[in-house]
Amino acid sequence: MKKFLIVLLSIFGMSNVFADTVIHDDKIEQRREGLTLNKVIFVDHDLNRIELNTRKKTKHQTIKVSLQKVGGRRSPTDTLEIWSVMKNHTDHDLQVEGRAMFFDRDEVPLDDQTAWKRMYIPANSFATYREYSLSPEASFYIIEIREGR
Repeated sequence: MKKFLIVLLSIFGMSNVFADTVIHDDKIEQRREGLTLNKVIFVDHDLNRIELNTRKKTKHQTIKVSLQKVGGRRSPTDTLEIWSVMKNHTDHDLQVEGRAMFFDRDEVPLDDQTAWKRMYIPANSFATYREYSLSPEASFYIIEIREGR
């Protein structure tokens, strides 16, 4: 919708109504899609975004953190162990926070959503977020990641 308005305004010479730079949300599909289990969701979209300069028609992509791998398995105590490996693409250390929500085999949410857990990712390096379910009934999960606060 924003693109359509910007195109219309530029056709009629009114592009100066908006600021030069707008945020293009390349994660719009993620915001609109239904609940998909066994995945990582970046709830803080400032970690990955694209900025468009409307006057110069240029893009600048900002990727601070990317997801490298995600998985889960049964622990020795029969709970669900989950993890995600993330990469810091910046030249400085970053703090991110993660939390997990667990679901049973019928995809019903369990009451063992974890608290936000802080993780430090060194500059241009990797870190792993790891969590365990409280219930042995856990079969599915969602991991949420945001920038540290």
